[in-house]
Amino acid sequence: MPTEDEFVASAITFLKEIGAETADVHADTDLFAAEVLDSLGTLAFLDFLEEQRGEEIEIVTLRIEELSTLRKAHGFVFARSVSTAGDGPGTPTAVPHHP
Repeated sequence: MPTEDEFVASAITFLKEIGAETADVHADTDLFAAEVLDSLGTLAFLDFLEEQRGEEIEIVTLRIEELSTLRKAHGFVFARSVSTAGDGPGTPTAVPHHP
């Protein structure tokens, strides 16, 4: 699992590759409010996140706020794909949602 800093650097590189304006993007930039991502960019970003996670993201249960910043996206992608020792092998860890 990449560190948050590694993920942010990789995500910014990806955003540049799809033509997004990234000059002022950092871990806490709201990608939607800053208009870094439009609808097609968001779909491409979801593909990128699925590649990072190694599995499909269920769009039906996805709350877009979970991906609004690169810090939140890192937490979303990696916190849900890690199991804890007490849960047993392969058991996903539940992540509480904090509004």
